[in-house]
Parts: sequence; C-alpha cells; structure tokens
Amino acid sequence: MTTINSTPTVTSTATPANLDIVISVVLFKHSLEQQQKIINECSQITKNIKIKIYFVNNRVNNKDNIGDNKDHLAIEYLQNDKNVGFGRAHNLVINKEMGKTKYFLIMNPDISFRPQAIEGLFKFMEDDKNMDVGLTIPKILNPDGSIQFVNKRLPSPSIFFLRKFFYKTKISSFRRRLDYYEMRDLNLNQRIICSNISGCFMFFRADALKNIAIRNSNPDENALKCFDERFFLYFEDTDISRRVSARYKSVVVSEYEVIHQWERGTHNNFFLLLHTLCSAYKYFNKWGWWKDSEKEILNATVGHYRFIGE
Repeated sequence: MTTINSTPTVTSTATPANLDIVISVVLFKHSLEQQQKIINECSQITKNIKIKIYFVNNRVNNKDNIGDNKDHLAIEYLQNDKNVGFGRAHNLVINKEMGKTKYFLIMNPDISFRPQAIEGLFKFMEDDKNMDVGLTIPKILNPDGSIQFVNKRLPSPSIFFLRKFFYKTKISSFRRRLDYYEMRDLNLNQRIICSNISGCFMFFRADALKNIAIRNSNPDENALKCFDERFFLYFEDTDISRRVSARYKSVVVSEYEVIHQWERGTHNNFFLLLHTLCSAYKYFNKWGWWKDSEKEILNATVGHYRFIGE
C-alpha cells in the first residue's frame, strides 16, 4: 500500500501490457456488494477483450473496499485521502492508463449490465466506419425496463431550471420543452447522435479524451485534465460531452442497454441540490448564460445516426 497525496493508496493485481478497455468506477459510501457485482459482471465479458477495472474510493478511512479478484481481470483499488470529486477521481485513472489502452469506460457503481453491452460498444468503436466517434453510451433503462431519459440535448439556464424544479409539470408548453430537451422527439430505439451523454456509462475512445483534455497552464504539471475538475459533482458529464462532441461524434448505440438504479438524488437531498446549483453556475459561467452559439450548433447535430455514405 502506498500513499500519494490526493493521490491514492493503491492495491492492485497484475496489469496486462496492452489493454483494450480501462473501466473506472468512483466509490463513495458504496457497498462491497456493489463492487463485487461489477467484478462479477465484467468477468462474463469475452476474454478476447483485455480489461482492467479501477475502483477509486473517495470515502476517507474506508477499509472495506476490496472484492474478490477474477483470474483474467486486472483490478486496482485507489484510496484517496479526501473526497476529490467525481471528475478528478476519474482523471487519476485516465492519467495512469493513457497510452496503455484503446478505450476508457466511466461507469457508475449503480449500473447493471450483461456482457453484450460492453462487447457491443467495443465492436462498434472498432468498426472503421465509426472512427469519427469519440464517445458512446448504450440505451439506459430503469429497473422496470422503461427508457431512462438521461441522454439529452445541451441545456440552457431556463431548461435546467425547468427540469430541476418543474419536472412533473403538466403545463403543455413546459412539457414540450422538456420532452425536446430529453430527445423524446426521436426514436430512442435507434442510434442517436447526442450532444449531452450521461456520466453513468461513458465509453470514450482514448485518443479522443487525450485530444480534448484541458491543458495545464503550469508546464511543470503533466497530468491531463480530461474532466474539468472545477465540477466537483454534476455537470462534469455535460461539460466533457460537449467538448468531445465539438470534435467527434457522440452516439447512443441503442441496440445495447444497461440498467441504471437512478435515485434522482438532487430531488430528494438538499445537500446534493446545492451541489447541482453550484455546478450549474460554474457551467453557465464557462459556456455562457444567454449566448452560447456552440450549444446551438451541437444541438443541431442531434438526430438519428448514419454511417458516412448511407
């Protein structure tokens, strides 16, 4: 066990020399059972795809954080000495493995999946027809099998406010705006180009992440900041989605699906609501409150995905 400042204590198994996918899962008060479930589900993925799983624990002084290893899976545990936030924790993994893997999968602990989901996204990204795709996600389902509307168009301040505080509104004009924001005007059982991919299951091409990383002003710092670390929690996925979408396609590959145990914490927890409002303020300060021409351009690309030449 070693300690690296907001850099973590490490426990690991052997690492393959060449990886196909690095999976990063950030933990905070998540159970050992949730970690073991992810390990068990990943163990069902074909052994032809070389995978390494990182569990990054943002809960300080948590000892009960190691599940059972599987022989053909490389697993590493990073224990932070403080809660560094969602994006910064994933950046630790990205920096450790950049140049050693083709793809990064950013995954929430409350995701359940069959091996076909990851195998399918890997196959999709390996296809020469899709080399201009930098980010994918499968269709996200609720536990009851209904579609979870977490992949969206990029927000304006007004649509953010409307969705946060009037999500169940019956007012038709509000409802139309919310439905459009959540892409309900499209057939979500088809592949969709999407400008705002949910952070619950983001499958990145490693080169795309490297190319959109925020460069440090300090030349002595070599670490890539792929996720903008100003966002402690919430909006980090929206921010990185639009940066990827400005240079690559971001696609919902809807023939594959995962289940997300989405609790809508910001609607039930005042502390999480404050985090959301703080992150929203930072996001709109960064990209524009009333004038955001890039948002309009990226939202205009949203639609059903077609290969070049089709």
